[in-house]
Amino acid sequence: MQIAAYLRGVFIDNSVQYSVVRFHFGIIFADFMIIALQSLFIVIFNRGRLII
Repeated sequence: MQIAAYLRGVFIDNSVQYSVVRFHFGIIFADFMIIALQSLFIVIFNRGRLII
């Protein structure tokens, strides 16, 4: 019983750590995507203004 409880605790800890890491990675990835989209819009806007 102690071994099963220990394994369950290790599994829960690992899954919690994994979800936290995935959460942080998602935030970083979302910030990167927002920055990339903003720079892309700026480039498109500048090119459109130059063409006009």
